[in-house]
Amino acid sequence: MAAGQQLQRTPSPHVRNDFISSTKNQLERQRGNLEVLLHGSGITVDRFVTVVLSALWRNPDLLQCTSKSVIESCLLAAELGMELGALGHAYLVKFNKNIAKRNAPPQWEARCQLRPGWRGRAHGANLRGKIRMRAF
Repeated sequence: MAAGQQLQRTPSPHVRNDFISSTKNQLERQRGNLEVLLHGSGITVDRFVTVVLSALWRNPDLLQCTSKSVIESCLLAAELGMELGALGHAYLVKFNKNIAKRNAPPQWEARCQLRPGWRGRAHGANLRGKIRMRAF
């Protein structure tokens, strides 16, 4: 690394607040879609938005992702009826994707992906009637 350059791991509070408020506004614009997607899952839209914003606040790496990929991952979680974070249903994870054309030098873009946890998979299978939970 050249002199005077610093590796910036955590975004500044200003950048973090801007990204989170922008994501909140985008989710609020999707309120009608979220109500339809979350219907029957037991998760309200307000709770879902709060949990998404909390996940973004706890993981600063997600702030480097494209806004579109974050929203798409959130809508997928709502569609699957999975709550992000503490319950272990699903998590938002940052991945780098090479978006360069073929035979061009690599050009990396940070994208957010939804990763279901084992509890989310079991919950989804139970909702679809594929497995029955049995108490011993």
